[in-house]
Amino acid sequence: MSLYNLNVKSKLFVIAMISTIGFIFFFILSISELKSSLFQERESRLKSILELVISRADALSKTESEERAKEMVRSLIKSIRYDNDNYVFIFDNKLNVIEHPLKPELRKVRTSP
Repeated sequence: MSLYNLNVKSKLFVIAMISTIGFIFFFILSISELKSSLFQERESRLKSILELVISRADALSKTESEERAKEMVRSLIKSIRYDNDNYVFIFDNKLNVIEHPLKPELRKVRTSP
């Protein structure tokens, strides 16, 4: 069966279906691209925040005693919020919680790997 043998109603239906499928395909593609873009933007913001904390910690380590610098970095970590309700926390190499701004009782607790 070719398109030439279809009546006008059927031809319009075929055109509408092809258009709908194309629209759905591009909609899904654009959603995927938007999700990727938003993820990259969020990752970039978080990287900037972490770079700020690291540079501040480096500066403090050069001008303050080790204990004072650690306390000041902890204070900085407690105060940082991004995207309204997200926060930064610190683990050491052994996965011990060094600082958690919302749950201070987790300090010195080992997380499980």
